[in-house]
Amino acid sequence: MIIIGLTGRNAAGKTTAANLLAARGFTCVSLSDVIREEAKQRGLSEVRENMIALGNELRERHGPGALAELTVARMQPDRNYAVDSIRHPAEVAALKRAGGGSFSLFHVFAPLEARFARALARRREGDADTLESFIRQEEREFASSNAAAQQLLETERLADRRIDNDGTLEEFGARLAKT
Repeated sequence: MIIIGLTGRNAAGKTTAANLLAARGFTCVSLSDVIREEAKQRGLSEVRENMIALGNELRERHGPGALAELTVARMQPDRNYAVDSIRHPAEVAALKRAGGGSFSLFHVFAPLEARFARALARRREGDADTLESFIRQEEREFASSNAAAQQLLETERLADRRIDNDGTLEEFGARLAKT
């Protein structure tokens, strides 16, 4: 089993990378799927603020690697996986254990203005509608004194590779294919 983990900031292209990897035979899963299931059970909408709060709550209750551990428990050993939405170093550690020597973490990078434009274009409920609010939302994901909260900056630092997504979809796909 090969596991490629995808981390990066909001609207950087993590899901796009997962879809491109799916075209190469990888099974795509997202750590956010665990959070979506919890939101559905509680009757909550999947807006960004709810997703972040539920993710933090699940990490507090079950440990900082819980989202990855729950995802790994569903993996089948005869498949290769692209795992989206990794936002905590403990999630990286859980995926490394599961993948043995066959785990790589990719940091998908895109400039702030490009990410904001993408977020506006996708029109996801709860996404910021001004650059200032986009930046404020993002800063809450970087680091926290709460060990169970998202630790995105530290997670990005753990990446084995950085994939720049600052051009066309074709350019991004070509960069990803070289990895």
